[in-house]
This record gives sequence, C-alpha cells and structure tokens, in this order.
Amino acid sequence: MQDSKMVFDSTGLTVQNGSFTIRDSEGNNLLYSDNGNLALKGNIYADGGYFKGELQAATGSFAGSLTAATGTFTGEL
Repeated sequence: MQDSKMVFDSTGLTVQNGSFTIRDSEGNNLLYSDNGNLALKGNIYADGGYFKGELQAATGSFAGSLTAATGTFTGEL
C-alpha cells in the first residue's frame, strides 16, 4: 500500500512520502524527484538571488559575474 500525500493549498504544492515529475509536451522529464534527489533538465534563469552549493556541468558556458565571500575556484572563466 502506497502511503503518499499530495496537498495543493494557499501555501503551494506539497508532496509527502512520494516523488513527482514534470514533463514537456513530448513526454520528456524536465523536473523530477526520486530517492531524495531533485533533477532538472534544461536551463535555469534568474534576475537575482543567491545560490549556495556546487554547480557541475559536463558542457556549457557561464556569462555574468562570479562573486565568492570565501572558498576557492578552479577552472576557466
């Protein structure tokens, strides 16, 4: 028996004890979760805000500014 709970209320969407998938019109997974991981296929766009953590990419590019209060940077810009 599956013990999942999904609530959509004034605070937003909550999925408890389960996972979710958002697909494009061709059925490709764009945003999904499983086993505690969150995966995103595509680009993330933002006009502002902060990111804390690690960014990894096999290919791609970076445009804009890079600011770090502490830590190290290795690689090319």
